[in-house]
Amino acid sequence: MQKAAGRPNLVLVLRDGDPRAAVAAVVVTGGNSYASTGLSALLEARLQKSGFPSVDAIANRESFRLRALVETPERAGAFVTAVHRALATPVARSGPEMQLGARRLTTLRRHPVEAPIAVSVARCTGELGVLATEPPLDPSSNEGAAQLEAARSAAYGASRVAFGAVGGASIGEAVSGAVRGGDKWPRTAPPDSTLSSNDQVGTFASVERTQAGPRVVLATTAQRAETAIATALQLGTADGTLVTRLRALGTPFRVVDATATARQRGGCLAVTLEPVRPSSGSGFEESAALAAVVARQEMERTRAAVGAAPSEPTPSAPLGFEGSRAVRLASDPREAAELAALWSLTTPASPNEKEATSVALALPASWMEGRGTATEPGAQLAASARRFGSTIERLEKSWTAPVLEHREHVERGQGELWLLLASPCGTMAEGESDAGLTSLSLMTALAGRPRESRGVSLEPWIAADGVGVVAHGARLPGESAAGMAMRIAEEAARTLAAPPFSAPSFASARATLLQRVGDGISSDGRALDALAGSLVPGHPSWLAPLGSWDDLAKAGVEAASLRWAALSAGPLRLAVLANDGRGQADAVVRAIDRWIVRTEQPRACSPAEPAPAAKAGTVPIAVPSPPPLSQALLGVPVAPQGSAETGFAELTLAGLSGADGWLTKALSSPSLSASAQARLVGGTRAAALVVDIRAPESTLDAAVAQVRGLLQRLRQGSMGTGDFDRSSALRERWELEGSLDPRRRLVDLWRDARPGPRPPLSLDGWRAWAAASLRDDRLVIVLARPKR
Repeated sequence: MQKAAGRPNLVLVLRDGDPRAAVAAVVVTGGNSYASTGLSALLEARLQKSGFPSVDAIANRESFRLRALVETPERAGAFVTAVHRALATPVARSGPEMQLGARRLTTLRRHPVEAPIAVSVARCTGELGVLATEPPLDPSSNEGAAQLEAARSAAYGASRVAFGAVGGASIGEAVSGAVRGGDKWPRTAPPDSTLSSNDQVGTFASVERTQAGPRVVLATTAQRAETAIATALQLGTADGTLVTRLRALGTPFRVVDATATARQRGGCLAVTLEPVRPSSGSGFEESAALAAVVARQEMERTRAAVGAAPSEPTPSAPLGFEGSRAVRLASDPREAAELAALWSLTTPASPNEKEATSVALALPASWMEGRGTATEPGAQLAASARRFGSTIERLEKSWTAPVLEHREHVERGQGELWLLLASPCGTMAEGESDAGLTSLSLMTALAGRPRESRGVSLEPWIAADGVGVVAHGARLPGESAAGMAMRIAEEAARTLAAPPFSAPSFASARATLLQRVGDGISSDGRALDALAGSLVPGHPSWLAPLGSWDDLAKAGVEAASLRWAALSAGPLRLAVLANDGRGQADAVVRAIDRWIVRTEQPRACSPAEPAPAAKAGTVPIAVPSPPPLSQALLGVPVAPQGSAETGFAELTLAGLSGADGWLTKALSSPSLSASAQARLVGGTRAAALVVDIRAPESTLDAAVAQVRGLLQRLRQGSMGTGDFDRSSALRERWELEGSLDPRRRLVDLWRDARPGPRPPLSLDGWRAWAAASLRDDRLVIVLARPKR
């Protein structure tokens, strides 16, 4: 790029392959649509008269561009001279050169800007337009010609003009000589391109959008044009955060376009949104306001990220990275020359200039008329504007304080940061007919996502008292600790925006769950579902959160989408194991909290009826195909996890487990050919101690009798000091081994089960617990045999 005192900027782009070279001039007018339109037409006419019949002029609010293809270096130099002469010549009221300007100005007024808020947007984006109430400019009148002459005189200066040339070295030499030679250009004051520093919000009825739906436009200034362009590129990506968040709203929106404009001072970033589905309901202004607030959040966040390390001009990129990139990517040499000249005039805005945003809601006039109200259109529009503006104000205030419940712990030196984002509602609202739908909705939300994305691993977490996603990852090269935290948080938060589910994702998730639950003999299969239905009548998923094979097989994608949407709209809890400092946890909370849509309704779990008492007894069930072994489940309800009595249930589990445990001894007879395992199922709402027996069908009843006898002896207090010591030691070992896994520490943090002194356990207390809990009248037995 060449700069010289008293001369316009010149940018030479040397490249081969274009059939013709190109030259362009950019003239800054200073933000007046009349001036840009009238002067561009005037100079276009003058250049055509000077021997450049194919020259074309492109005007916007701040400037206009003249460009042409040239055959020889001489023609390139002549273009510069002709532009200089055309701009230096005063405006005359009469003459054929004014006819083109008159036609262009008439066309400009034929489609006026429809409201002041639309003008505010246009001032940022540079779009041409005037309000219908603005007085017209008639170039054939003395007053109109005088206005154009004043605009010409102000624009005729070295600081207001730049040239660009694309072609070989000889083209560059000719253009450079023409710019440096001849009379010096006058010194003129720079235009006042300062925009309003106040945010503006407005609604207007659009005649132009008669056949279209409503539209939301946000235009925000940026101190650097490069920042605006880099931001627009990210906002418009199909899998970007903005697109994902808008798609997940109650009234989904799409990004029509995300554009950026290089202004003389700074830049402008504009995003246009439309609802995905036609909507004309009375609450549309609120939906549009929510979409606007979400879009503004992402615009500001992305702009801050890309502007953290701005690209300064360098010898290899004199226009800055984005400017040089735009010039190189322009396939038409005229466009490349025009962009080169334009970027040479672009400078950063003053740091003292506040970046401001204009938000416009354009409602089709016909749409306003069809809302079924007797109110006058003007009053309707005013009411619509009030709703839109007040909702934006309310939503922006609501996002200033987090609504996400969060708990964090710092584990410095660990290799990864871990987080658990989950709904504490869990399976609370599930009944007998929809057991497992919550787990199915979570699996579907994750099915459409890669198991590892951007270095973040995602895992489902399904429990009776919570359903959500575990995310963890390590720092990438050159990444800060806070940057790592936000990256991991973003990937976890995207699960909240999963619905509406796609059919392939749903089918994949359901197949995974059905395989785990199983149609025959399995740990989470039909027998457990039958046991849970008897232990917790009406709410089997409080013990078996994966659900039943039959219910999962009948579930539909719509129901799963609605369930996940309901969970995402309810209370959410976050647990973070940071590996660097508290600042990471704060970054995670901020990143995820902005994904949580604010509503005026309190976030609460759907109420659930308390479960009636367990139905003790024997429940026979048939499995579809003959398995190698039959199955029996023996279960008794115990106190929910986290209660004071949980320790005794864990002692009993330890006593039943292991190669030298009570179950192994009770089924040691070779004639039984049986094995058994014990486990605790459930959570903080309901829990049960379950013994899972596998044996040939011929010996299943005998094996069940042996286990029942064992439970009877325990109920009678058969455990001794040795049993207590062994179970206590095994329980402590399990606790230590479990705590070595960060997943366990993360879940405990989420449940707020903080490490601390445990309530003391004694042999006498254990015996008393067994006498009360292992009673035969509380026992449920499920016998699973093949169909006959």
